[in-house]
Amino acid sequence: MHALPSRPLASRPWVEAGPLLAAAGLAVGPLPRINPLLRSMLMADFAAISSGGLPDFAFAPRLDAVTKPRVFPSLARLADHIERRRHGQPLELVDVEDIEIPGRAGLYRGVQVFTLLLDNGRDRCLGYAWLGGHGRERLEPALREARRGAARRSHADGRRAA
Repeated sequence: MHALPSRPLASRPWVEAGPLLAAAGLAVGPLPRINPLLRSMLMADFAAISSGGLPDFAFAPRLDAVTKPRVFPSLARLADHIERRRHGQPLELVDVEDIEIPGRAGLYRGVQVFTLLLDNGRDRCLGYAWLGGHGRERLEPALREARRGAARRSHADGRRAA
């Protein structure tokens, strides 16, 4: 008699279904295609980045071996991501010159992004922005434009609701 697994199969990740069906001799259909709108939201592993080239724009909540940075196709998309995460709080951008990327020699330049409290004290660290070796002088204008775009969208939404 076979013992039942300690966890039901339904609670396991869906990724295990493919090998399970193939091992049972059942045909597995083609994998779903990635929505083109979601391509900019793909995650890139630091290990994969270290074997190839570095992306132009990325954002990581923390710098450690486990956290995967989110890669963006443009500076505007990176600024929009930071704008959504700040939830209306003021930001402080700090140039960081000692970012270490696992598997690559040397230190890299990026920007650490903090949200601020009403008394201009730091509230929390949103993360680290990689701008292809550039610093906050490149990120600040993009954030201003993202803030204007968010204000235009919220104003347009307000007019539609009225």
